[in-house]
Amino acid sequence: AQGPTDDVVRGAVRTHAAVERLMPDLGAPGRVGDGRGTIGPLPLGQLLARLHTLAAAGRVPDEELGRPRGDRPTADLAGLGAAPAGSDVGHRLAVLTELVGRTGAPAGVVAAVLHGELLALRPFTAANGVVARAVARLTVSAGGLDPTGCAVAESVWADAPLVYQATAAGFATGDPDRVAAWLVLCADAVAEGATRSARLADEVLSH
Repeated sequence: AQGPTDDVVRGAVRTHAAVERLMPDLGAPGRVGDGRGTIGPLPLGQLLARLHTLAAAGRVPDEELGRPRGDRPTADLAGLGAAPAGSDVGHRLAVLTELVGRTGAPAGVVAAVLHGELLALRPFTAANGVVARAVARLTVSAGGLDPTGCAVAESVWADAPLVYQATAAGFATGDPDRVAAWLVLCADAVAEGATRSARLADEVLSH
């Protein structure tokens, strides 16, 4: 019988495929920010709604797909501590969108901040982790750091889930040292993901 795990896997696959379709063509100028809070071709709010609809289909009622949780509770990512009040979600998403629109920070930093903030905020009732990682991956690509989309950091985090969760929880506290640790974790994962992809490509070409 199919259970929740099947829906989680299918949602992650759909979301991953959508991110690849949204990545800019090779040689095309990347787009993160440009004064309108866009990540790739979409404003952040629209991107979150699209990715959540794909990630959470089959896991939550249809009326919750792509919609911030508002006053609905969430037990998602409980290891990060209590989620912020639903009444704060809209305001904090607006702040994130403004930040993306005016930032001049490198794509890797923007991706890490978006990733950490979305994990901490948990704007939806479920599938927040899948959405946060998808947004981060698209930001790294659209910002020109990984234009080919080959640096799959998710594979690195999957090898050390407790470290990933603990460092994300530290980011959520806002402590400067713990925020810095999260930025380093994300940067290292992108670098290691690129190394793994290059190694795999070399192995394929050598056969």
